[in-house]
Amino acid sequence: TLEVFAPIAYRLGFNELYRQFEDLCFLNLFPYRYKTLHRAMLSARGNRKEIIHELEKKIKKKLPSFGVKGKVFGREKSLYSIYLKMKEKNLSFAEVLDIYGFRIIVKTAPECYVALGAMHAIFKPFPGRFKDYIAIPKSNGYQSIHTVVIGPYGTPLELQIRTEKMQRFAEVGIASHWLYKEHAQEITPLQQKTHVWMQSLLTFQKQSSEASEFLDNLKIDLYPDMVYVFTPQGEIRELPRGSTPVDFAYSVHSDIGNRCSGAAINGEQKALDTELKNGDIVVILQSERASPHPGWLGFVRTAKARAAIRHTLKNVSKEKAISFGQRLLNQALQSIGCLGINDPKLNWQQLFKETKSNDKNSLVEEIGLGRTLAHVAARRLVGHSAAIDKNNSLSPNAREALRVSIDHLTQSHDGITVNGSEGTAVQYAGCCHPIPGDMAFGQMLGGAGLLIHRKICLNAVKQKQKDPNRWTEVVWGEPIYKLFITHLILEVKDTPGTLGILASAISSAEANIVDLTILPNQGSNLTVLKTAIEVKNRQHLADIIRQLRKTKKLFKLTRSIKN
Repeated sequence: TLEVFAPIAYRLGFNELYRQFEDLCFLNLFPYRYKTLHRAMLSARGNRKEIIHELEKKIKKKLPSFGVKGKVFGREKSLYSIYLKMKEKNLSFAEVLDIYGFRIIVKTAPECYVALGAMHAIFKPFPGRFKDYIAIPKSNGYQSIHTVVIGPYGTPLELQIRTEKMQRFAEVGIASHWLYKEHAQEITPLQQKTHVWMQSLLTFQKQSSEASEFLDNLKIDLYPDMVYVFTPQGEIRELPRGSTPVDFAYSVHSDIGNRCSGAAINGEQKALDTELKNGDIVVILQSERASPHPGWLGFVRTAKARAAIRHTLKNVSKEKAISFGQRLLNQALQSIGCLGINDPKLNWQQLFKETKSNDKNSLVEEIGLGRTLAHVAARRLVGHSAAIDKNNSLSPNAREALRVSIDHLTQSHDGITVNGSEGTAVQYAGCCHPIPGDMAFGQMLGGAGLLIHRKICLNAVKQKQKDPNRWTEVVWGEPIYKLFITHLILEVKDTPGTLGILASAISSAEANIVDLTILPNQGSNLTVLKTAIEVKNRQHLADIIRQLRKTKKLFKLTRSIKN
């Protein structure tokens, strides 16, 4: 109830029900704390009763002199909200000062602002504690002006100023004016917004593979702190605090999120994991070749983005694994003299039985994901006796036979072509960070596709010696539709402004710095920088290095490799 139903009540604007849920849960989950806090509240209420009564009379008396007629009600914070504040800020009950406040109800929205001016004239406003939810309503449609003023004896008092209509909505949310009426034009934008959110819950459910995933997505979407950002057309988008351009893209439309290739914030190109701030103007750059990246799941904040990315990756990964598996199998078949995957002589049905595959697509998907070796499958298809056991390992007799075709493949300089569009079927080793143009080979990983290494990677060389049958040559395709990370170690002269000059040189080569570490000075006049840079290929890297050398700040530059 506390984690799901109370936040849903809040999201729909049922504020009274939401507070009741929280206090009832507090009573049942922490009965001793509830009773202790309740006794303290009763005692404080008696001590401050006269002060609150006098303040209420003062506000009622002063309002008409500012040309505003309104109703004034004293109010107390709920026990659970007081408990949370004590817990979060490590306060005692006596230190929680803003327990009491007032609600001022006026007739029109303009009168709310007049009443605000009146309150700030009567009481000194508390700095940084003003919120205008009339101009920018909360995600659940709630509207009001909140301000905190300094009352008698320096006690903070929270004032809520709203119209009667806003008050009704604050109490019972969308039930105050039911969404579905006889005339569609009577549906307000706030009602429609709430309806869209309710519909999004159905989308989360459809895109979630199991109940626990749906519940996780729902919890992410409920009850967040919000930031307000703008589209280029000036439309306000409300997102959870910590959201990124990817969250923004999916909030506009799932197709925009799926085609997102970059973002500009306030006119400057920024990384997709940049945290958005209030007032940012966000432009999403799109490409037909772009697709969601698994890494996005590490920084998106909205449930809509998370569910859409997982759903798309599930479908796209399967398609790309099938396509990649077809290429691997074609290559393996051609290396032993077959026409390729469409050769009519191939014995597919026998291979389906041995690999427990239902059809050709499921078989080549297994090959693309590395669960079945392409060379083993190729031998079985043409009738050779290279046995496949349940772990896809080779029998001793078959191993030597297969080595012939693998050696032929290596000697002829053929290899699997990689163009960067294979998705999760192809990965790039973090131990050596290969980029297009590097001499490279790949290791077939069971269930994880092909892992590409640089040929100078000692880690890869050792692994290949243990199981050479899982390795294949890699040929870089043209063009490559993605950026790659490479690491440079720069020894530079320790002079003022050097870092800025180097960053400018990298930028002039149209590259982005992803990470930069300054190593401790060892007593010399040189500084060692470790930097990670996004590059397109070796030619792009060469351009970057040329620009860096032009600065005359470099003493030594090396491309690092972790072994």
